[in-house]
Amino acid sequence: MKISGVTIFGIRGFNEERTLHFDDRLTLIAAPNSYDKTSISEAFELLLYGVTSKVEKATFSKEEYKGSYRNRHLSQSSPAFVEATFLDVGTEMQLRVEIAAADTLRKFMNGTEVSQWPFAQSMLSATKPFILQHALKYLLLVGPDERFKGFARLLGLEDLDRIQRPRLSS
Repeated sequence: MKISGVTIFGIRGFNEERTLHFDDRLTLIAAPNSYDKTSISEAFELLLYGVTSKVEKATFSKEEYKGSYRNRHLSQSSPAFVEATFLDVGTEMQLRVEIAAADTLRKFMNGTEVSQWPFAQSMLSATKPFILQHALKYLLLVGPDERFKGFARLLGLEDLDRIQRPRLSS
């Protein structure tokens, strides 16, 4: 599955609607500090997982980040949203997550509200494709063993280890 584009409105640093288009092969997002690179990555995390790594790895309380997804300047009557178009073997799929004023999430697939994504089960065991500064901060503060396991998870090395294991035991 490939991402062809994303539209973000009212999420973190985005107080105006912005659409980004992605190249078929590789898209690199580079900019100086405070140009919304993290906001873009966190928008994808929110869309796919319903939570960001920053909130998931919060050291004290998830409450410290309550309301942090919505742009503070966005009108309470407007839902913030992330909408991405994915291409899978020629079929287009549009996923959208809206954040209402009360921080409740609503998911839509091709315009129809759904309770979860059809691929939600497979995502539980898949490696998360986002390596953000929040995940790196967490990994730098833990012990060596947990750091190694964390980087292995981020880089998908657990899958490689699982594939290699049968060969090593024979």
